[in-house]
Order: sequence, then C-alpha cells, then structure tokens
Amino acid sequence: MKKNVLLVFFTFLFVVFGGINNLFPQNTSTGTLIGIVRAADTKDVLPYATVIVVGTNNGAATDLNGKFVIRNIVAGRNKIKISYVGYQDKIEEVTIQPDKTVDIKIILEPHNIEAKEVVVTAQAQGQLNAINEQISSKNIVNIVAPDRLQENPDANVAEAIGRLPGISLIRSGGEGQGVVIRGLDPKYSEITIDGIQVPSTDATTRSTDISGISQYVLQGVEVYKTLTPDMDGDATAGSINLKLTEAPEGFHYNIMGQGGYNHLNNDYGNYNFQANLSNRFINNKLGLIFNVGSQRVNRSDQNTYADFGIFSNVAQNGQYPPMYLNDINLIDDHRIDKRSSGTLVLDYKYSENSKIVFFNFLSHSSQDLEHVLKGYDLHDAARNVTYLFNQNTGNGTDLYISSLKGENSLKSFDISYGVAFSQTHNYAPNSRTWDFVNYGGVPSAYTDTASRSLPIGTIFNDIKDQVSTSYLESSLANDIYVESEDDFDKLFTAYFDSKITFQIDNYTSANIKFGAKYKNENKTRYYSHYYGNFSTGNFPLSGDTVKKYLSWVDVKNGQLTANGFQDHILENFLNGEFYFGWYPSFDRLNQFFNWYSGWTNYYLSNPNSTVSPQMLLRQDFATEQDNNYKFREQYIGTYLMGEVDLGDLVTFIPGVRYEKVNDNLTGWYAIQIPFPTKPFGKQALATHEDDYFLPDAQLLIKPNSWMQIHLSYTNSLNRPDYSSLVPITYINLGASPEILNEGNPELKPEHWTNYDFQVAFFNNEIGYLGVNGFYKIAKDVIWTPVYIRVPGDPIPAGYENVFNSNSVIDITQPVNHNYPVFIKGLEFEWQTSFWYLPSPFKYFSLYCNYTIMNSSTKYPRSTTTNQQVGTDSRGRPIFKLVTNYFVDSGPMENQPNNIANLSLGYNYEGLNVWLSYQFSGQKLSGFNPQPQFSVYSLSFQRLDLQITQKLPINNLEAMLNFANINNPTETQKLSGDPRPSYLNSYGWTLDLGLRYQL
Repeated sequence: MKKNVLLVFFTFLFVVFGGINNLFPQNTSTGTLIGIVRAADTKDVLPYATVIVVGTNNGAATDLNGKFVIRNIVAGRNKIKISYVGYQDKIEEVTIQPDKTVDIKIILEPHNIEAKEVVVTAQAQGQLNAINEQISSKNIVNIVAPDRLQENPDANVAEAIGRLPGISLIRSGGEGQGVVIRGLDPKYSEITIDGIQVPSTDATTRSTDISGISQYVLQGVEVYKTLTPDMDGDATAGSINLKLTEAPEGFHYNIMGQGGYNHLNNDYGNYNFQANLSNRFINNKLGLIFNVGSQRVNRSDQNTYADFGIFSNVAQNGQYPPMYLNDINLIDDHRIDKRSSGTLVLDYKYSENSKIVFFNFLSHSSQDLEHVLKGYDLHDAARNVTYLFNQNTGNGTDLYISSLKGENSLKSFDISYGVAFSQTHNYAPNSRTWDFVNYGGVPSAYTDTASRSLPIGTIFNDIKDQVSTSYLESSLANDIYVESEDDFDKLFTAYFDSKITFQIDNYTSANIKFGAKYKNENKTRYYSHYYGNFSTGNFPLSGDTVKKYLSWVDVKNGQLTANGFQDHILENFLNGEFYFGWYPSFDRLNQFFNWYSGWTNYYLSNPNSTVSPQMLLRQDFATEQDNNYKFREQYIGTYLMGEVDLGDLVTFIPGVRYEKVNDNLTGWYAIQIPFPTKPFGKQALATHEDDYFLPDAQLLIKPNSWMQIHLSYTNSLNRPDYSSLVPITYINLGASPEILNEGNPELKPEHWTNYDFQVAFFNNEIGYLGVNGFYKIAKDVIWTPVYIRVPGDPIPAGYENVFNSNSVIDITQPVNHNYPVFIKGLEFEWQTSFWYLPSPFKYFSLYCNYTIMNSSTKYPRSTTTNQQVGTDSRGRPIFKLVTNYFVDSGPMENQPNNIANLSLGYNYEGLNVWLSYQFSGQKLSGFNPQPQFSVYSLSFQRLDLQITQKLPINNLEAMLNFANINNPTETQKLSGDPRPSYLNSYGWTLDLGLRYQL
C-alpha cells in the first residue's frame, strides 16, 4: 500500500514539474538583479536585509555575505527597496535589460535622531544581524549572533545556545554539553554543521555532545523550533545548525591565548589557544579558512546522593509519613578535559550565483577522571561504609566531518547537492575500579530513627571518616574491575535539493521545492569487562606473595586492607558543608592492580597451576555480551513542498516529507549462570523497518512593516535509541528473582504532532519583541517498564525452555505505550539596543527571554506483592505473588516549569561587556508512584561575565571570561522530605587572555 502511495507521490511530482511552465508561463522580457548591501558606518555587509522590487512581491533576503539575487524582474526601469532593522530604508532605481544581469552596490545609513547620526556599535550590529535573520526566516528560529561566538565567547557553543528562549543545558562539571530544547532530551534534537548531520557521540542514545566543536570558525547558530519538509523529520525538539563562515576578501588572521583558574580545585592549569587565518585567491573566486585550537579545562565537581525510606505508607493527618535516611554517598570527581581541533574550509565561486564548498573538521577530546565515592549505610544492621574508587584515563572522542557541496542558480531554477562523511570514535581503554568495605564502619548511634531524621550535614560532621591505622585496617578490599570500550559511528550522507521559482503576476509569486537524501549509518560498540573478588578471604596475599613487589601492602587474615592506599585529607568538601576525610592514592591503587593483573596472567599461562580461577582477574562474558552490538541503518527521505507569496502580506508553505528506515541489528543472547558453571552466549540478529509520511504547513502573515504572525503545523519523529532496538538479551538464573532484560527491534518511532504560533514586533526602537506558543502531542512514546512475572503468568514467548513454571522473573523491555504525551508552553523574547537614549545608556544592549512550560503524560506501572488468597484445611493463610497494574498521571520528566535568560551588554569604543543571568525553574527529575519518593530538581540560577578591551597596541585586545560567578549548588529533593537528596557543586572559573587579529 505504501509503495503505491509513494508511486503516486512521485508521479504527481513529475506531472507538476513537467507542466509548470504551461500552467504559469513566464514573461520572457525579464532580467536578473544581483548586488551586495553594506553599512555606511562600519562598511560591514548586512546579512538578511530585505530587498524587494517596489510594486511587486518579487524580492530576496541577503545571505551571510550581504549578497542577494532577484530573478524575473520585468525589463525596464524599476525601483528597488532595501530595508534592514536598525538602518534607514533606501530606494534605488535600476534599469533591467531582458535576459541580462545587473549588479549594484547598496549602502544603508544608520537610523538617526533629530538629524544626528547614530553610530551602531559592534555589539548592536551582531544583535541586528540576528534580528533580521529571524524576521526573514520561513521557520520559527532563534539565532546566536557571531559576536557572542567570537568577539565575546562563552566557554563553548552549547553555552551560547543555552541563552536562547526555551533552552536549558545538561552540564558536566559546570560546562554545557547537551542542549535541551523545550524540556526535551538532547536525543530529540538534530545537530548539523551547514546542514550536514553530526553523528551521535553517545554509545547508547542518538544524542550529540557539541562541546568539542570550536565556535571560532562559526558565523552563527540557528536553532529551528519548527521544521519544513526539506529538513530531516527526526528533530522533534528542534534542529541546531552551526553555520560556517566564508572567507572574506583579503588576508586575515587572529591568534588568541588564554590562561584559566578553577576555583573548586584551586587549579591554575586551564588554557585555550586558537589560531585562525583566511584569504581569497584567483580574483576572489577561491576562499580558504584554516583554524586550529587546543584547550585544557578542569571540570571537576563534588556531589552527595542520599536515599530515603519510610516505615509506613499510611498518611498521618493528611501528611506524608516521616522519611528516614537510608544511606548517603559523598562523591568527588576530579575531571580534566583536553580538546584539540582543526578546520579547513575551501570555497570556489565559479559564478556570482554558483559555488562549491569543501569542509573538513577534525577534533580530539580526551578526559582523565578520578572518581571517589564513599557510601554510608544507616538503615541496615551491618552499618557498612563502602569505598568505590574509579580511574578512567586516556578516554576520549574523535570527531571527523568532511563534506563537499555545491550550489547552482539558473534563471528560474536553484539546485544544491552534496555528499558528506562523518565519524565519531569514543573510547575508554582503561577504566579501573577498586571497591573496599568497612563492615560496621557506621557507629550504631547514627542508625536509629532520631539520628536518621537529622540534617545530612550534621550526621557527617559527627561521623567523620577516620584516617587511623586501625580504621583503615578494618576496611577490606572487596572487588576490582577493569573495563574498556570502543565505539564507532560512521555516517555517509548524499542529498540534493531543487527549487523552481515563477512569477504569476506582480503580486503573486511561488516556488516549488523537492529533493531527496540518503544516509547510511554504521555503529559498533566493543566492550570488555574483567573482575576479581577478594571477599572470600582466601585471596593468596598472605605471606610474602605480594610484599616481594609492594612492600607497603597491608594484609590481615588473608585479606587486603585499605591501609597503605591513603594519600591526603580532602578539605572543604561542598563548600565545607560535609566532612569528606581521607583520599586514596591512585598511584598505589594502580601499582596493586598492575601486580594483580600480572599475577593473574602468570597463573593462567601455567598449565600446572592449582589456583582457582575464582581467585583471579577473570572475564565477565555475560556483561560483555550485554553491551556489545552492531547497528546499521539505511535512511531514505524525499519531500515536496511549495511556497505561495501574496504580495508581502501572506506566505503559505505546504508540503510533505516521506522517510523510510531499514535497520540491520546484531546483538547477543547471554545467560548468566551461578559460578562455577560457565555463562552461555550466542549472537542474535534482527531487522527493523519503518516508513512515515510527515505533512507540514506554515502560514506567515505580515500585516505591516513592523509585525509578523507565523502559524505552523508539523509532524516529526523520535527514533528509538540504539540500545533499545538491538536484540540484546541478558538472562540471570542465579538472581532472585531471576532476570530477563531484552531489547525490542519491534519498537516504533515516537510520532509527534507540533503546533506553533508566533507573533513578532520589530522596528528601530523596539528591536525585536516576540511571543511563541507551542503545543506538542506524542503517541507511541517509548517507555521501559519493569514487570515481574509470577507463577501462574505465562512464561515470556521464546523462553519456555529457559524458565520454569515456578520462576519469578524480573522482566525489563522497552515498549511503545498507548498513552499520549502533551507539552505546551509560551516563549517571550526581547532583544534591542538603546541607541535612542542619551549617553551612556545608548551604548547598552539587552537580550532577555522567559519561557513557561507544562506537560502531562501517563506512567504505566505494576506492583507485585505477596497477598493472601485463602486458607488451607487447617485454617492457615495461603499466600501468592500477585501482580497489579496501574497507570499514574504526571508531568514529563526533566521539563522545567520556567526558564529565563537576561544578558545586558555595554559597548563603548574598545570596551565590550556582556553580563548574563540564567534561571531554570523546578522540574520533575524522577517520577515515583509513591508521591513522596518523586524527585524534583530545584530552581537554579547562574551568573556569567564576558569582557573584551582593545589595548593601545593596534589590533590587540584583552579578554576575560568569569563563569558561574555566584557558585550555586544544584539541588534535588524528594517531595516527601525537606532534606536534599542530591547536591552538586563545581565552583567558578576565571579565564584571562589576549587576542591579536588583523
């Protein structure tokens, strides 16, 4: 059926384009006008200026280089109107000759007050560029101006995007990495560079980390909140396009060097070096841009995590029953990120309207992480203190993107085409973990209900992790692990887009656009896991076995202790609120690991060895098979869309996109059986296919020169994560209950229907004032429930020979649930400069936005309890496991109820300042059917400052970036207890440097 529909679709497309010239015959006495628009004061080009033939609706917007092309202009004398918010409108008279091209240069004067010329500051100019691009776009879009990326740069591209309306960030050590648009996870967004998709950088999801992409080669960022059929349909939250700059005329270069300080670790080792050069050759036909950069940043953080429990589910006087602290974890992450990147962009213009662009980008990001966790058990009789030490060095991400694309413009026909290859390589070759336990390490005085009701900081200040020899000797080695991971994602893309334009009459013009895209993605994940267990007490460390090599090792009764592994005391943890205590020596932990690994290899290679494998470092086959997969996805997308312009009053853009996906999936079927039986595993294969038609319509109404209304109806998809689709099955027959985890190749994409509404006001005084409303409805939402199979329930299909009729099975599998999700919200945006005010206020610029959001969804769940179902012949109760099913209602997770951003800029002569404030409101972080256990992230505020100052030396300027000035602590709480369940702090950073540019 769908194949027949597709045939009809392409037949219609052929008929339309075959007969377009007969339906709308063109006036043969027409010509073409090309030109460039510049500012009179700065001599800079003005991108996205509006150029229109007076008395018609035939016009165009200038591109990034201030250039425009208008075709099908009636031959003879014509008046051309040029307008640009922030500058005076201008009318030029030109004479068009049949079948000829006329080239003009246009200079716009700044607006004025009482005949006094107004100087537009560089800061205001960048803002005006963003405003005019938003106005000229056929989508609802937000823009990051070039000056916020290059002149006064944030830490990275994500930070700059995070200041736009409706956007929040996922941070690592305080640095933005993932972009959350309208409360939807980064996997709901698409990241492109000049329209070329950047592949996923995550091993299991489709999300992309953009923190490693240098902002110094970008001309701006476009965040599309609505899609048109010529854009990929799997960008439900939005599409983020990073625009490349084009080499300007002449030789230019700049060099920047920065040093930085991290407050949390008192670290002066941060640095950032960037070098950029550009030029044009062969009569400005060939352009070249080359950029290299290297950066080192300390992104450490400190956090606590607390778990709570209750003794009764019965409410007391309408209040939740009291909650008691079960356990507390203190975590210190010492994280050093290093990045280096290089960019080469070549463009060749073989005519005024045609060019070819060759783009190459290569980046390498590495991270060294030391993770120290201390867990205190307050609710169990054992009263254990657990120490978990992890070191992950040499891990990183390599990203490579190469694209070749062309653009050709003929008399009434435009075509663009391209091919691209991109690859991400994530690797973690040597992640080592050591686990120690101090049995009974928590004093019994702190395990009663009164102590477990105290503030968390009070408990820690009393307990204080000891560093005495006796205490360390009672902390025993439990486990040791080593993991490695190697992930590749390779993406090949080929596409073409074509547009036919025609003028029906002076007030009606139209175009039809069609195109196709092919993508081939290959993703593989290789994972290995080895472990050793010391808790048996028979690990052969007694005597001189290990002391021959490591004299400092302490062994008591056949068990390795923590004594000898201590290094120093960590002070001022979480701003002094908690006492952290002793910190391990990773150097000595690694010395022991290396000895243990060599000792294992020696005995495994000795065929006469009597050492039990259980005492050695051994491979965990089941865990490996549960994490290894191959994924191949072939994608075909085609579209047909039209545009009808009625004067400059109404623009209507209908269209439809067709997408088809075929997946070949390779996973593993693994059964974990209790030692000494060896685990069993085999390769598993599956396929997945889906195809969708995605209709779309946009309506733009411009009742006057200072107001615009935009209505949008779109359909989009969110395809399942890789880990959800692949046929990975993990069975554990030694657990209680037994475990069955499996992927689901039958998952359907989430289907989202999106309604957007925008009203925008703009002029020289207002700047840009806009209100966006959005309403989203999703069906086939992907959900991962946990279901417990009890005796009497059917055994899952295909597993009748694995489980028996009395098996109690904990089953986890992602599914599409039948309940819709609703998201709605309003975004308010204002950006302006105060040029009309007296000095010094005329040097200020303002950018602010505020977003309110609301969402609702259903949470299917089940509970399994031991219920009395009758009595036996002696009157004794008979119990049976019974599963009950429920559907709970609530907001979507990770949807902040409001978001606010405010940036105040000041630009006078050589001084350029931006002071920025960010606010993210409370959000549900973890839904729980017991309301008191639902987790909420509290509101969060952040203050940043960027300053550049030109110095007396020509072309030299100083730069300062002061991030996270107010040093907030991110906090989560359960709804049933006022004490924090999670605290996270990463301190402030200060970067100071110099830049020389020509």
